[in-house]
Amino acid sequence: MRFLIPAFLCLTASTFAQGGAAILPLGMPPPGGEGYSALQSGGAFPTGATSLYYNPALLAELERSTGSQLHAAFSRQTWPEGLGGISSQNFSGVSGSIPGSDGLDMGIGFFRNQIDFGTVLTSSGQSSSYHAVENVYGLGAAVRLGFPVSVGGAVKYYDAQYSQSRVSGWAFDLGASANPHFHPAASVGVLSLETRPAAGVALQNMGPDVRYSNPEVRDPLPRVLRAALGLEAEFADLVEASVAHEWEREWLQGRSWSSSSATRTYGVSLAVAGFRYGWAWLEDPAGGRSESYEAYQYEFEALQAYRLWRRILRWDFVSAPEAFETGYPLKAFRVLGVSFRPNPRFVIFHTPRIAPINSSETKGYPALMRKNENG
Repeated sequence: MRFLIPAFLCLTASTFAQGGAAILPLGMPPPGGEGYSALQSGGAFPTGATSLYYNPALLAELERSTGSQLHAAFSRQTWPEGLGGISSQNFSGVSGSIPGSDGLDMGIGFFRNQIDFGTVLTSSGQSSSYHAVENVYGLGAAVRLGFPVSVGGAVKYYDAQYSQSRVSGWAFDLGASANPHFHPAASVGVLSLETRPAAGVALQNMGPDVRYSNPEVRDPLPRVLRAALGLEAEFADLVEASVAHEWEREWLQGRSWSSSSATRTYGVSLAVAGFRYGWAWLEDPAGGRSESYEAYQYEFEALQAYRLWRRILRWDFVSAPEAFETGYPLKAFRVLGVSFRPNPRFVIFHTPRIAPINSSETKGYPALMRKNENG
């Protein structure tokens, strides 16, 4: 099972302009370590319980890519005062995968993504106020087609509280992914090197426009076409490196493509014994200015730690990784006739710097929110 322990996420910003699309949690990535790694190439890499947010097809790849069958993520980000009126973002998610015969793996997942605006005063004065909040609940499922290609879908329910009115509705996602695994040095007896090219595509937030109490007032959902390519390489349960590219375009009013909303993200990361450094470059979809951000995180994964310890004891860095069945201390348990193997994982995450490219100052919107501006 994966657990997410978010550390302080340092972000700087000026103002955040809402508008152009409704229901911010539909387009605001989850905060925290899993959210960062997925942001580099969210539609391609299975990362844990946050995978459903980016591409529902990734649910069927979780067990083969992470070694875990049960995943959970809990994260909270408090935003600086005055940032578009947002007080905090809260994300929670769970997912499970069931390996099947002949590679027909299945996965299911659920998440809640919440934006809390805190107490908002009405136009009538300080004596009248309300608690403004937007919630998105997602439920998805996926199946691996017996070879390294998966397909999946998700249904989302959103509700938002504005003043004395409440808005609710439905949205839908469809996705596909390919995640083959290779051992390129097997011919020379090195089975500990594994490469994992990945590709994914997802159509997100399909559904009718959001309608308010005034039937003439409506906003489009932040419809998104997301495509991603990536490559991961892991050696001897010790070193992992990745490079990825994600392309995202929004589909706004009138169901026509918005030429100014294409976003490209390029990311690289390197992890040694659980200590990971990542750097990403995000294009500005509106003003043409690019923005970079970097992150440090520590990842403890029980299975990987066990495998690495066993390698050190044997001084063997070339054989294939040991399976759960060969002495792994956490044994499988059964629920409703299905066997699950626990693999606890903890992530501590920190972003020290977000800045425009070729600039010594940090200005503009933070990278995690830039991807959600629709107007």
